[in-house]
Amino acid sequence: MKSQIFQTADSFLYSMLEKAVAKYLSPILSIRLEALEKLWDAWERIKTLEQPNDKKKSISILLDRTSKKPKFRKMLEQEAFKLTDIGNNFMIRYTELNKTPIELS
Repeated sequence: MKSQIFQTADSFLYSMLEKAVAKYLSPILSIRLEALEKLWDAWERIKTLEQPNDKKKSISILLDRTSKKPKFRKMLEQEAFKLTDIGNNFMIRYTELNKTPIELS
């Protein structure tokens, strides 16, 4: 995993992903939690790669490129929404009192 190379023309996204991997490999649990935060930040950036001002349209374009098979495309879309929902409802990206904290384990 240390030699992971990400294929993106977005150097900022590449840097985010590299930092996330480095933090994920740490034996310190709190640093691995930071990796999770970095991954969610990267996910939010990925969702704007195609249409920076329209996340929904941008992610749709990306998902369309991922699979031409309708059933698989639909499953990927559901997973994309689930990831966004997790990021919005757990204390990964936001720290409001109504967010569920991530337990370190």
